[in-house]
Amino acid sequence: MILDIPEFLIKDKQAFNSSMRMIGKPIDICKRLQKSGTKLVHIVDLDALKGMETNMDIYNHVTHFVNIEVEVAPKESLIIKLLTIKARVVLKLPCALDSSKFQEKKLLVGKIDSGFSGDVSLMHDLVITNAKKEDLERFSKTHRIIVYAKDNEKLGSTSVFGVINPRII
Repeated sequence: MILDIPEFLIKDKQAFNSSMRMIGKPIDICKRLQKSGTKLVHIVDLDALKGMETNMDIYNHVTHFVNIEVEVAPKESLIIKLLTIKARVVLKLPCALDSSKFQEKKLLVGKIDSGFSGDVSLMHDLVITNAKKEDLERFSKTHRIIVYAKDNEKLGSTSVFGVINPRII
């Protein structure tokens, strides 16, 4: 079964859709998603991508009732805080951070572009943007693969772990 993974953005403790239209409070949105059967939510933290820890209290609350993965900058303090509360951490690869020192390897998710040829060995899962069949063939032997809905429609793949759907929540 392919996991449907809703996505939204967070900035200044508010949730936005992909068009940057405010859609509410992140905790309320996650509660609604969890009640509708969602198992994993993909969050793009626009503040954390700039290295700011503005929204950490939200994640601490949300992880009590739904699994989340949060895109952040490769800043050690952010990553440690998220791993401590059992949130999955999404890091754009390549990054200069030494992720080998983090204990919770199963919570590390690499985000790569199609055709990426760098090292992904320390990541448990991979989010592939603009995914192609060759990417799935190459990485699905060693990682759980997550793709975006627009790419999965083209691929028609059943070999992915999850599909990120940036729908309006």
